[in-house]
Amino acid sequence: MLLLKTGRFLSCDIERYGSGIIRVRKICKEYGIKEPDFNELANGFQVVLYNEKAVKKERSTEKLGEGLGEKLGERLGENSKAILGFMLEEPHITIPEIAKKAGISETAVQNNIKKLKDRKFIERVGPDKVGYWKVNKNQY
Repeated sequence: MLLLKTGRFLSCDIERYGSGIIRVRKICKEYGIKEPDFNELANGFQVVLYNEKAVKKERSTEKLGEGLGEKLGERLGENSKAILGFMLEEPHITIPEIAKKAGISETAVQNNIKKLKDRKFIERVGPDKVGYWKVNKNQY
């Protein structure tokens, strides 16, 4: 395998070892596309490329209404505001979907949801699998 890599390097088929990952990440960032996932496998590695724009947290608060986002900003963090926006856009949204859209871990989403529930901003209606998120607008 090393001989094959060295032969390709010497024949100028590749520029240098390891430069591709850096370039792919840079290009994704330039175009606003979510960075790929690089996974190590037993006999190599896997690259998962996404064909979607990276979601900005600010976009999710657009649905909160004029002036409402400003009021919430005084009382909630950016992640909590983003989560509220996602729940308003799609009440049946799941925690993994929120985590992916917000660019945070599922644990961070769960912690933010707990805070939002404790402060009565949201409530879960129905069971986990088929329920939905109800945003209590009267709490603002």
